[in-house]
Amino acid sequence: MAGERFDSCDASILVASEVKPEDRHAKNEQKVRILIIEDDADCLFMLRMHLSAAGYEVQVAEDGVAGGRALLEHPPDLIVSDVYIPFLDGFQLLSLMRSDADTAAIPVILMSGCGDGDIMAKAVEIGRAHV
Repeated sequence: MAGERFDSCDASILVASEVKPEDRHAKNEQKVRILIIEDDADCLFMLRMHLSAAGYEVQVAEDGVAGGRALLEHPPDLIVSDVYIPFLDGFQLLSLMRSDADTAAIPVILMSGCGDGDIMAKAVEIGRAHV
């Protein structure tokens, strides 16, 4: 598989599936909650379908503002977000999260259809993102 290229949705499913539902909440029987922030309906559908089938509780939002609201109302265990989403992009959302003590420790996976190294560098610079 060396040299094989995955699209952003496939890569995120592979990374997110490494966080097993039983890892975090085995003692209290709660499902791991993942918030997906994605404006592409096909990618959102695929992520939701695979993660739900893998046993995760999945929340969805179609833009950065809705994602921010969902994050504050029901804090997830993990966020999977597209970089380029309407109203508040993934970088802005990540920056706001890292500056708030209540959300700073939530892991974030940022997705992008672009293979631009600057995107990855910016995400890492903002704070602890897995790109």
